[in-house]
Amino acid sequence: MRPFETKVWGIVKGIQAGYVMTYGQVAKQADSPDAAQAVGNAMSKAKDEDPSVPWWRVVRADGVISEDAPTEQRELLRSEGVTFLSGDRIDLAKHQWRG
Repeated sequence: MRPFETKVWGIVKGIQAGYVMTYGQVAKQADSPDAAQAVGNAMSKAKDEDPSVPWWRVVRADGVISEDAPTEQRELLRSEGVTFLSGDRIDLAKHQWRG
């Protein structure tokens, strides 16, 4: 595992249930503000390699969930009380992690 992934996974593990962060927010907290796509790659790896990383709590800047596993991500978020505005878009005003 690369140091960037380790850092990203640690940040994502800090997101409380019922909240989400955007890929860009995670990248910024990892001191790599232009690495949103790399955060996405790290989330894909986490899903397969480390079940303790709540990958489903990371979404696009517009609040839309992943295209890779939308049904699974939507179900996991709903089980934590996350509400959706329409389709696959989360109410970021209510659920965006600011920790």
